[in-house]
Amino acid sequence: MQKGDVRAMEFTHKVFKQIMWRSSKKHVADELDLPSQEECLSWLSLSPVEEHFYQRQHETCVRDAHEVIESLRNDILNRQGPGFAHC
Repeated sequence: MQKGDVRAMEFTHKVFKQIMWRSSKKHVADELDLPSQEECLSWLSLSPVEEHFYQRQHETCVRDAHEVIESLRNDILNRQGPGFAHC
């Protein structure tokens, strides 16, 4: 999957939409009795070693995610059989 590949993004959205759902907080707030949330941002200054480490971690996560998505895509296409027209 290439960055900016619209068909790949649509396919991924379609796959995840079939296995997940998202409820907004406003729809379930009265059921959960949750306190209000606050957001606190803290900007960190990383050393060059930390910066390198986290960049590598990010690259690894992106690579692993692409492999999982590609595997799911292949599994789905294989289950749909040879007559399925796909991109």
